Amino acid sequence: MNIATVAMDTVWKDARANIGQTERHVAEVMRLHPKTDIILFPEISLMGFVLDASNADVAEPMDGYCVTEVQKIAQKYDVALICGMIEKNPGGGKPYNTSFVVDKKGQLLARYC
Repeated sequence: MNIATVAMDTVWKDARANIGQTERHVAEVMRLHPKTDIILFPEISLMGFVLDASNADVAEPMDGYCVTEVQKIAQKYDVALICGMIEKNPGGGKPYNTSFVVDKKGQLLARYC
């Protein structure tokens, strides 16, 4: 199994910009190392490292924009991805610092919060 890690500067509270960066990094990893099976991104990579009370403003459900876009990227490049986000707490409490795994077919396999 071939695993790549990515270190990236995130854009504070801008999921769309971070999704764009994520896709550019995936494309570059796959260009340089086409046999990569899994790419691991940093904690909260899709939101920027938001740990103050304002993180509720950027929190998303697991079926929201970030996960959906990561699923598309995984399918497009035929590689599993592990990414991090601020997940909206369905019970209305504090949001979760969640990491999730999407396989190369775009299926959500697991999440850890």
